[in-house]
Amino acid sequence: MDKEESDKILERKSMHRHNFYELMYVADGRLYQNIENTRHLYPKGSCCLMNMNIRHLEEFDEYCRVIFLEFTQEYILNLLQFPSVFSGKRKRNMRW
Repeated sequence: MDKEESDKILERKSMHRHNFYELMYVADGRLYQNIENTRHLYPKGSCCLMNMNIRHLEEFDEYCRVIFLEFTQEYILNLLQFPSVFSGKRKRNMRW
């Protein structure tokens, strides 16, 4: 996405929020993230884990590739309750 395309999108966008956690990873290029009215620069290789219900807006400054992953609170809680991942004990039949 180039600057002109980004500007057109920003004209139609405003700060938004989600009812899930959002992990953003900048795979290439850079972008600005406006978080609760504070502007942050994220260059290639950086990431941001956004809490639920935080007002934010992505501002694409130049060409960039960004990966967004969304996690519900229920998913995180279920993951933390799965004993073989965090206890070091694996079931015999599980292969990773």
